[in-house]
Amino acid sequence: MKMPPITLIVFKGFALPAGTAVTLSFSSDGVTWNPLIVIQTDPASTYSVIWQPAYPETYQLRASWSGNATYSYTTSSPVTLTVIGAIIPNPSLILAAPAQSS
Repeated sequence: MKMPPITLIVFKGFALPAGTAVTLSFSSDGVTWNPLIVIQTDPASTYSVIWQPAYPETYQLRASWSGNATYSYTTSSPVTLTVIGAIIPNPSLILAAPAQSS
């Protein structure tokens, strides 16, 4: 999936039971996973998070949870997306005054 720059990615999911802590992670190489956020599911056992990738790149995204006495640990299959375009620079403005003559 190709996404334009400055795109907001919406994670939505369902996990049992309500109040479950779900870890959302991303990876650039599919090997090293970086936690993005840990979020609790709502009373309907769902969650939703908005993420804005910082750089144009191909990302893999996944959700996981640590399990409990009834359900074991699980991790979703990764989903791949590509953010294209250039990084929008942070503009800066430098003001200078002429030197005073003596």
